[in-house]
Amino acid sequence: KASAAPAGGGGGGGDVLLGHFISKCVGIQHYRGNGVRYNKEPLQLRRDPNNPYDCNAVAVHTVAGKMVGHMQRVDALAVARVADDSRMRIRMVAQVETRAGQTYSFPLRVSFFGPSSVAGAVATHLAYTAPSANHFGRQQ
Repeated sequence: KASAAPAGGGGGGGDVLLGHFISKCVGIQHYRGNGVRYNKEPLQLRRDPNNPYDCNAVAVHTVAGKMVGHMQRVDALAVARVADDSRMRIRMVAQVETRAGQTYSFPLRVSFFGPSSVAGAVATHLAYTAPSANHFGRQQ
């Protein structure tokens, strides 16, 4: 399974940016004790397949490893497919996009780094994220 990338970006080993989209980090009201988020804060994404509410869950953690919420369910399936495909060797990076002080959710920029040879496979999976619907011609 893919692991979370260091917050420093996508460097090293010839990895390139394969794609990104804006999602939401939800459920943050349950993790208020883990500090206040700030705009552009780097975050880590980790698959959470044992989540009792969603087997495709993707947990959002601070660089220090504290959980702050989960990626919204509508996007988690596509991200889980990318993360679970070990042949792709993808690193996932996230950051608070804007409005870090929200009560229940905040916009989350999700980026994928890996070898350029898997760019097509990543794009195929990302076509099924909610924000990509119009861009890739899917109906809302």
